Amino acid sequence: MNLSEPSSPPSKKSLILRLVVIVTVIFAIAELTDLTPSLFHKQHPEIIKLIEHAIEISLLSIFIYHFVSKPMFKEISGRIQAENQLRKTEAANRAILDALPDTILRISRDGTLIDYRLESEGVMNVGIGNHINDMFPESAVQDIMNCQETARKSGMLQKLDILVSDGANEHHQELRFVKFGIDEVLIIISNITDRKKYEDKLKYVSTHDSLTGLYNRAFYESQLDRLGKGRQYPISIIVIDLDGLKHTNDRYGHAAGDRMICKAADVLKMAFRADDLVARTGGDEFTILLTETDYHSLQLVLNRIHSYLDDANTAEPSFEIRFSLGTAIAESNEKFHDAVKLADMRMYEDKAIRKAAMT
Repeated sequence: MNLSEPSSPPSKKSLILRLVVIVTVIFAIAELTDLTPSLFHKQHPEIIKLIEHAIEISLLSIFIYHFVSKPMFKEISGRIQAENQLRKTEAANRAILDALPDTILRISRDGTLIDYRLESEGVMNVGIGNHINDMFPESAVQDIMNCQETARKSGMLQKLDILVSDGANEHHQELRFVKFGIDEVLIIISNITDRKKYEDKLKYVSTHDSLTGLYNRAFYESQLDRLGKGRQYPISIIVIDLDGLKHTNDRYGHAAGDRMICKAADVLKMAFRADDLVARTGGDEFTILLTETDYHSLQLVLNRIHSYLDDANTAEPSFEIRFSLGTAIAESNEKFHDAVKLADMRMYEDKAIRKAAMT
């Protein structure tokens, strides 16, 4: 990939100025010889001629050296140093670029590919003369053109993440736009698919309960503030407590207790949609927040929970689980946090009633 830039043409203005000075000096010398005393001139014409020629040659040599040779040598030396420095810079830049495991595209002002080095997957139809339209998904073309235009005008690094597909596989690409020359831009493309997967995994771990796969308490609490300030009312709150978990842990061990928790989580996963906020908020406690859910809709949800719970227990009668449950509905953000507390209180009331009924 050719990354060199053309050097600027040499200036002629200084050379013309020096020639004018030389011509002026020569005329001055000629005038000076005319002022030589005539008597001495007649008696020793040969000596006068030699002196005149010597003066002329000396002065001319001095002026040629100072006004032509020395500046020219200095300019040539400066150009050689500048070219050497440019070659060193180009070599350093090339070494850096060659060390990058990235695709590099050299793009003209109108988005045409001038040169490239292809390393990573996901860029389609790469070829000299192709346009950005030919190489990237249609949905990303306008953003890419905007970034390359901004980088070209401002000289500042621009970044853009896009998703491209080469058939069955999808690739996350990070595009960095760097100004090159006057009207060109380098697009450095890194395949960040693995990094994205790792970031998604970290995000999942930070927001989900490791045992059940439901949202964890930290995520639930962050959503409490967001939903409380939102406008998706009415919001229904369901608080569920798994009955008998402590007894199972004490009698059969924590493995049996974890099995109970996972079975309860599976029931809730079946009863709710993937985008509903269903969280494990304690060891044996679950909380569900349902936006834009009124009393009638809430009753349908409760019926669905009990139906899936009955199905799970019928499928495994030797390992039944039971829920204590409390609900409340917040009609506005002023009532939201009170409704959350009310649902929790009603769950404990239901648990107390169920315990009393069993004694």
